[in-house]
Amino acid sequence: MTYQKKQIYVLIITALVALAVFSLYSVSNKLLKTIRAHAYVYGYSLPKNLVVEDVSKLPSAQAVPILTYHGVIAKGVVETNVETNTDRRVFISQMEMLKQKGYETISVEEYELFREGKFILPSKPIIITFDDGRKDSFYTVDKILEKLGFKATIFVATTKANIQEMFYLSWDELAKIKATGRWEIEAHGRRSHDDIQIDETGTLDTYLTSRFYIPGQGLESITGYKKRVAEDYINGIMDLKEHLDIDARYFAIPLNDYGDHEISNYEHAYEFNQALTRQVFKLAFIQAQQRDGLALESFYNDRHSNPYKLKRLEVKNMSPENLLKALDHFSQKNQQK
Repeated sequence: MTYQKKQIYVLIITALVALAVFSLYSVSNKLLKTIRAHAYVYGYSLPKNLVVEDVSKLPSAQAVPILTYHGVIAKGVVETNVETNTDRRVFISQMEMLKQKGYETISVEEYELFREGKFILPSKPIIITFDDGRKDSFYTVDKILEKLGFKATIFVATTKANIQEMFYLSWDELAKIKATGRWEIEAHGRRSHDDIQIDETGTLDTYLTSRFYIPGQGLESITGYKKRVAEDYINGIMDLKEHLDIDARYFAIPLNDYGDHEISNYEHAYEFNQALTRQVFKLAFIQAQQRDGLALESFYNDRHSNPYKLKRLEVKNMSPENLLKALDHFSQKNQQK
């Protein structure tokens, strides 16, 4: 065999090996994604002793409490963003309590219609929301919602779906979620959760609230900052339209931060982000103030609440008893207005 033929054979064998490795990687990657997705799935059955209070004689409510969650996980499961997670057993007890007490979930769209005088609230309405677009915001809770007759809204930071990051829902999964009819899918920006360097010492801040620091050049221009941030708002909306045919009208403020914090290196970030939100969305949501897991301010929203500062209670692992106390306390406060 000539040297030239040997080279050809080597090239052919190398190409075949590379093709085999690529094919194996592709198949194994898909299999891993499937296994990981199914690992979140939780089958839920209604407890036989779940008795729902009769609230049919109560008057229509005039305000809606809003709850927010991130990940719902089984105890002992190792995940990122641990501080935002809710134990699945706690979540179930919270949802069952809401069902027993006669709460009825409504959508954000229905709340908007209520604000416009086009929808009558049930006697005990509630909105349940999830932020970021994580797998453990859907697979671990959907059957629970389905069996209890509840619905929810998920706010998606779309870059995670675009790059198919395994911890987050893909566009295919989000399409399946939309098809259930139980979920609203709304905006949370595109790269809004990314950290950026904001000074020469390496200090990090979030994508929407500070100007980039460029080594050797300094801070990006104010014009560049405004263009980048505005594009993130619009790109998040465009992603939802392109992949899911959703015209996003509602926005969860990423990381509960309009830019009004000390670390920001742009003093007008707060005003700029608020102005953008008003330009492109009908409603926007922030977190109610809390301490030690308890609410310090109302998370009830009525017809006249600031549409760009609608309050949500981040529930996490609050006991169902404390959640009920908070609901009852601020419901009474709202009625006294």
